[in-house]
Amino acid sequence: MPDYVMLMKLTAKGAANIDDSPNRITAAKELWEGLGGTLTSFHATFGEYDFVAVGSAPDDWSAAFFAKEMARLGDVTSMTMRAINEEEWLNVLARQKDWIERKKGMLQEPGPA
Repeated sequence: MPDYVMLMKLTAKGAANIDDSPNRITAAKELWEGLGGTLTSFHATFGEYDFVAVGSAPDDWSAAFFAKEMARLGDVTSMTMRAINEEEWLNVLARQKDWIERKKGMLQEPGPA
């Protein structure tokens, strides 16, 4: 399953209702899992973002639907990123190398006829 990283900031509404965070976190986890996802980790953070969640989902539609639902509830704004794991990244590099080698062969000057 594809991996995703979601960076979240509390809205004024979310900050005003901070004591309800445990319930909102539980509800969000249940929604993510209901969409077929697996939450790998959830962190409260210092700095520009208040929370970071990492997990996998069956597809981009599921991740987008989750982000839309979080926005609809109004407690956080978020940025969701598709994360490429190590195995996927190594595959990208290998495929790139193969592609470059094929292009070199295609771009060579034709020899004498």
